[in-house]
Amino acid sequence: MTRTRKAIIALLACFSLLLPGVGALGVGAAVAEPEAGTDTQCSDDENLLLAAEQPLEWGVRESFRKYIEGPIANGEITAADGATYDGEKFSFPVVDGTYDRAAQTGKIHFGGSTHFTGHHGILDTKISNPVVEITSPTTAKLWAEVVSKGFQGDATDYGLVHFADVTLSTNSYEEPTLTLQSSSVKLTADGVEAFAGFYEEGSELDPVHAAITMIDPEPCPTEVVAEAPTASDVEEAGADTVTIPDVEGVEYLIDDVVVSGTYQVPEGVDAVTVTARAMDGYVLSQDSDSSWNFKFVINEPAEEPSQEPTE
Repeated sequence: MTRTRKAIIALLACFSLLLPGVGALGVGAAVAEPEAGTDTQCSDDENLLLAAEQPLEWGVRESFRKYIEGPIANGEITAADGATYDGEKFSFPVVDGTYDRAAQTGKIHFGGSTHFTGHHGILDTKISNPVVEITSPTTAKLWAEVVSKGFQGDATDYGLVHFADVTLSTNSYEEPTLTLQSSSVKLTADGVEAFAGFYEEGSELDPVHAAITMIDPEPCPTEVVAEAPTASDVEEAGADTVTIPDVEGVEYLIDDVVVSGTYQVPEGVDAVTVTARAMDGYVLSQDSDSSWNFKFVINEPAEEPSQEPTE
């Protein structure tokens, strides 16, 4: 056995003694990930609330932080991308999210990242963009994007991972604040793998806390379909017209001017474009046309017969 390999094995043994609960990597069953950026900004549901501001506070795990900053790992803990670290916990700023105040369920996305390094970069773990998926009045799932490297091999990007299962002691909304407080945060099998196998499944992590300012969503606009205008092309000069429909929530424009009723086409004009747009509180259906072009034949006035001078 080479000296380098002996040194690595000794270092692993030392690390396993210093971190209680270290075990073999566990691989969890596949689970559905919560999609980011899909939260609605409008709703007619009176129970739905949108996350506006205030962070998620979470320390990951106290013993891990102490080991990283201790004399053996001689490492560093940093926060970036909007997250902050006060020496005991990280604050991840809210990005977006929804909460149903009747069911006491929801999903809140947070931003920012925390980076743990130790043993001159041999140990390297980055946890970013946590998501709290509130599954019942007393339970939640903690998701996070994780890139980690243990004592051997290269860093692995695990993507968005179901990192921990959360038991909530507090899940309450008192306008305008949603308060979440955990009584237990336990590492999942997928979290074990993403955490480079440092802890066993079910290991207790630091508590999570959030007091999030919530707002009511805007009412969703009413969907409307614009009806097509009609045109009349007559032989008489200056008598061409376009008839504009009367549709609730829709206004029609010609040359950027709102028109209604019967539009008299100016004499000498051989083409008119009518456009439709939704008024406030409405939105045009995706199946709705919104522009129509009309062509007109310009009739030249008949020449009057010339009269011969009379003697």
